[in-house]
Amino acid sequence: MGSLLIISHYLDSRALQPIMPSMAFKLRDKWAVKYREDGKEKTALFLTREEAELWQAERKHTKRFGPRPATPSKHLTFVDAVRKYYKERGGEMAETTKLHDLSHLNVGVIPVLGHLQVDRIGKDEINKLITISQNKGNKNATINRRLNIVRAILRYILEEQAPKVRRLPNDYEVIRPPSAAEAKAILANARPHLQRAIYLGCWTGARPGASELYQISWEHIDWDTQEIWLESAKKGGIKQRTIPIHPALFLKLKAWYEDDGRPMSGPIIRWGGKPVKTVIRSWRKAVKDAGISRRLRPYDMRHYFATQALAAGADPGSVASVMGSDVATIQEHYQHILDRAKRQAVEKVGSF
Repeated sequence: MGSLLIISHYLDSRALQPIMPSMAFKLRDKWAVKYREDGKEKTALFLTREEAELWQAERKHTKRFGPRPATPSKHLTFVDAVRKYYKERGGEMAETTKLHDLSHLNVGVIPVLGHLQVDRIGKDEINKLITISQNKGNKNATINRRLNIVRAILRYILEEQAPKVRRLPNDYEVIRPPSAAEAKAILANARPHLQRAIYLGCWTGARPGASELYQISWEHIDWDTQEIWLESAKKGGIKQRTIPIHPALFLKLKAWYEDDGRPMSGPIIRWGGKPVKTVIRSWRKAVKDAGISRRLRPYDMRHYFATQALAAGADPGSVASVMGSDVATIQEHYQHILDRAKRQAVEKVGSF
């Protein structure tokens, strides 16, 4: 289901009547809608078909019935609050984050809260949302993600009048990152672009994806200070950070630099001379060819970095800084590693 499909279903019936059939069409990697303004034909571009159709519906509604009357924020329905929140705050988020949020809202939140006025949403409504999600077999981590989104929207709309939204105990699925032996086996079966992704991911802790790992380019390498300058993903943390280059990675980078013809710019991880958007297919093949049957994801390269660093006694604050995270998140996700490190620290104290 598309990212805004259910949201568009909550438009009033007058808005839905004039929009059929849809005039949205595919234009390269975007969805487009043609319209006329000031006697000229123009094209509006959107990430998904649903966003294009929603925009078209709103435009045709306004043209036929006039602008919608302004509604005091506290009297908005939750689905209208969602629309307002992402219209006004969406530019501060990564597109992938926004799409994931809207997917969670469509599947698990809007069917329960969408029709309610935001000032009528309280403890009982939140508990109902939790109960319905639990009855569907959703894990606490998934429910908490949805509750975080609901909390953010209600706080944005209602400010200090927003209700408290409780969290459930975390039940994160702990996936053991690749061991050193598994990483070597995957590398031995990986294509060159995946090899670069693995080395960079495991030695920098960057988030796999276009927002961080795959955007690392040659111009981001400071050969003198042996650091990588990285623009962080839009996760609410620092916007840019520098990552010290591991000595072994520095040797790899110098070799790749020579192989690529000493470029001044351009992505380090590329396929066919072009930037990569995902390595999931080549990753799965390499894992399978390596004879590894357990579940491993590209994101586990990031977990590999954190696990190895913390197990070696690295300070959680320094690890968080390198990874573009915060100490609380590191402590929450890697508590089992920190507990082991604390025991090792105690055992190092000499007896008497």
